[in-house]
Amino acid sequence: MQPVRLYASQAGKWVYCPAFPRVNNQFKSPYDPQAAIEGTQSHAVAEWIMRGRVGKMPQATPEGIACAEAYVLRLPDGAVPEVSLSLESLGANVGRAKVDSLLFDNTYADIMDYKFGKTPVKAKDNWQLICYCVGVADRYPSISNFRVGIFQPRSNNHDERETSWTITRPEVLNYKKQLQHAARRALDPDAMCVTGSHCLWCPGLHACPAAQEAAEIACNVAAERITRVLTDYELAADITRLQEASERLKLRLNGLYAEATQRERIPYYEVLPGRSKTIWKYEPEVILGLLELEGLDIRKPLDLRTPIQTLNLGLSQDLYDELTEVKRGALKLRKSDTKIFNEVIKNVKDNGSATR
Repeated sequence: MQPVRLYASQAGKWVYCPAFPRVNNQFKSPYDPQAAIEGTQSHAVAEWIMRGRVGKMPQATPEGIACAEAYVLRLPDGAVPEVSLSLESLGANVGRAKVDSLLFDNTYADIMDYKFGKTPVKAKDNWQLICYCVGVADRYPSISNFRVGIFQPRSNNHDERETSWTITRPEVLNYKKQLQHAARRALDPDAMCVTGSHCLWCPGLHACPAAQEAAEIACNVAAERITRVLTDYELAADITRLQEASERLKLRLNGLYAEATQRERIPYYEVLPGRSKTIWKYEPEVILGLLELEGLDIRKPLDLRTPIQTLNLGLSQDLYDELTEVKRGALKLRKSDTKIFNEVIKNVKDNGSATR
């Protein structure tokens, strides 16, 4: 097992979920690699601009270049790019951090983080930025006030593409204690998974027992009758939330079905063949033209007659074979023994294992 290493950029996850660092080592990141590359390139362009445009401009997309220029324009004069900070005071397992932009004097520090992603991120109570404040506070004991900001030009929330938050040194030191406690918890090899909004983009979400339990509870709650009168907005919000959840569950279930049907055997399930269907091989216009030459009209008010119906109208077997193909139905899963299945589910909940 890889050693647990904590990073400021992921603090918003490991502060709340002690098991996240271990899960992050075990599973592949769900982030789009191309988006990550473009973000890294745009950051490199921003640093190049801040250092006086010396040498050749780093490679980046036109959008990445435009966003980098917009970010630099919002920085205060004198801001220093890519400042490396030690976070060893949080724990030996916490790696160094690099601040996109830092400006400070004897008592004040201005920290700016550049986000290239589209999912809105706010500066207030942002654990990544709090980690940066800890690093700056450790290096410069005289600084008493911190302003942290996020510039996110591609944010889906157009009204909050730039947010900021002011925090004092005593507040930073209080947050530091919480970070130290979270870092110690993350070292526990049996650290528990904890669900919440931080689960978004977690690489191990599909295998998380806490998420599975939370999903089951949510489904049970959703199945209950409404116990109070909802306002119009609450009703609309509930419908929207459940519709979105239903679509995500369908996609997840379809993916599991597809994976299961590729395996030789799935415990407590049996794989059933799907129904096969004979369909026309070519576009309707082509089929109509060819069959009209044979003196057959297979038009229906809204569609064409099926191949079997056309065969009964007098279509020759040879032409039938030439114009049709068999579409295989998707394999299906069926519980082989409901009683055994229920015992397995209970065993998983009680012991975290499906063995019998």
